[in-house]
Amino acid sequence: PDINNHSLSVTELTETSTITSTTTCKADRLPPRVCSEPIVVELSKRSPEDKFGFTNVPNKSGDGLKIVKINPEGLLSEFNRTRLPAERVLAGARVLEVNGLVHVPAMRKALRTVEKVVMTVQNG
Repeated sequence: PDINNHSLSVTELTETSTITSTTTCKADRLPPRVCSEPIVVELSKRSPEDKFGFTNVPNKSGDGLKIVKINPEGLLSEFNRTRLPAERVLAGARVLEVNGLVHVPAMRKALRTVEKVVMTVQNG
């Protein structure tokens, strides 16, 4: 087996949410403590009080969203607490896709209106 590659697929159930992640990183391509490969993040609200927990703006290039702030009380922060440092989503990460959508207005609408998102995210 190639020890420079690792894959992680985790599903975690909590009282308020379901969080799933799939990450593949190549160790020889990693900046310190950050995975440069896309991370698939699944966040599910299980109560009306749940929040995905991040602030986003359209990328200047128009090709997705930029996560500008992660709320410590939100589902994305909860996701990050269960991951190795290289597998966490960081402020500044690009959201490339939300529920299969790549058009920025549709992505933002989905984040405001749905109970479950599957996002493809890439750190810095």
